[in-house]
Amino acid sequence: NYPLYKGDELTEKRINEIKLTNAEYEVKNSAFRYLSNRNHSTFELKNKLKKKGYDSSIIETVILYLVEKKYLNDYTFAQNFVSNRIERRKEGVMKITAELYKKGKTSGAI
Repeated sequence: NYPLYKGDELTEKRINEIKLTNAEYEVKNSAFRYLSNRNHSTFELKNKLKKKGYDSSIIETVILYLVEKKYLNDYTFAQNFVSNRIERRKEGVMKITAELYKKGKTSGAI
């Protein structure tokens, strides 16, 4: 996105743009690695990215991008989570609800 050539002068503004773009790229890559293993709630993914030490504002930007592109969807996550727990593990509503709260899904019906 920012081609550099020998002899180019870099202004402070351009350096900051390059750094920001690079940081967003790193956060996106981490997010995609997490999502490639399994679905995550928005809350879970934010926490994992924060634990890696990424900047909160960049995390928010990446989360919005992932939601916009439909890579991250709390409703779908909750549906899949509940379906999996009921069909495969034969768990009850109370236990499933408690686990969803831990994962950050605090609204919506089961």
